[in-house]
Order: sequence, then C-alpha cells, then structure tokens
Amino acid sequence: MLASWNQNVSSNRKMRGDEGDIIKAHAIKEDRDRANAEAKAEALAAKSKKGMNYTVNELYRRILKVEKLSDRVHGFGGNTNGNLLDDLKSLNQF
Repeated sequence: MLASWNQNVSSNRKMRGDEGDIIKAHAIKEDRDRANAEAKAEALAAKSKKGMNYTVNELYRRILKVEKLSDRVHGFGGNTNGNLLDDLKSLNQF
C-alpha cells in the first residue's frame, strides 16, 4: 500500500515537474487571479457609472412626463386656481 502511494506520488511529480515549477505556477495563478479581480472591479465601476448617468437621464424624462401630465390635469377641472386643498373643499361642499 505504501509502495503504490509512493509510486503515485512519483508519477505525479514527474508529470508536473520539479518543485520550482509549482512555485512558478502558483505565482502565475496569483497574477492571473489579481488581473481578473482588477478587470471585474473596473467593469463594475464602469457599469455603476453608466447606471448613474442612465438614472439621472431617466429621472429627467420622468419629471418632464409628470410636468406634462400635470398641465393636462390642471386644465381638466375647469376653473381651478391651482390649489388642491381649495378644490377638495369645493368638492366636499356638494
């Protein structure tokens, strides 16, 4: 059992090379992981910045839409002075 384990370890060591290659491979993997993490962080920052601009534009469009609807509703009630509380009081008097 110990002989088969030793043989398996020896064959694996031959396959991957000597100990120096393991250290080099680990360093390369760390560099690659670090580069991937930086790329993801940059992509996330760009996406959030883009989303922020989109949100500002979207809010501006919504404000314009609400103002347009407000103008339509303002003229809908007939002779209104623009004060909502007065309009509600006048409706409650009927």
